[in-house]
Amino acid sequence: MNFEQKILLVLGLLSGCAAGPPQSVPHLSVADLNASSAEFDGRAIVVRGYVRFTFEGCRVSDSEKEATYENSLWYWPQGNCYDLRSNTNPKQGPGLVYGIFHEEDGGHLGVTSKGAIRDAKVYWD
Repeated sequence: MNFEQKILLVLGLLSGCAAGPPQSVPHLSVADLNASSAEFDGRAIVVRGYVRFTFEGCRVSDSEKEATYENSLWYWPQGNCYDLRSNTNPKQGPGLVYGIFHEEDGGHLGVTSKGAIRDAKVYWD
C-alpha cells in the first residue's frame, strides 16, 4: 500500500465510512414495501429514501416532501432507541435503512404505514 492509499484509508476511517448494506438484500421504496409487505415479512431489506433519526421519530419516507408519519415507514435502530432522548443533534436526509422487516409492527404508537424495520442500521448518502 502506497502513501496515498494509506492516507485515503485513514481519512475513510475517520469519516465513519461504512461499506453499506449487502447488495443481495432486496432494495425497495416505501411505496414498494407498502404494496407487497407480506412478501417481505421477517426478511432483511434495504429501503432508500428520506431518513429521519431522532427520538420518537425514526422513520424513512420516499422523499422529503412525503415525510409525514402516514407516508413513512418506522425503523427501530440497533441498540437502545431510548438513547436518542439525549441526542441534541438529530439527523435527517437521504440515505438507506437496512434491517429486518416486520409487517405487523406499526412503529411508535402505530403512527406510520404498515410495518417497521427492526435492528436497523442507517447509511447516510
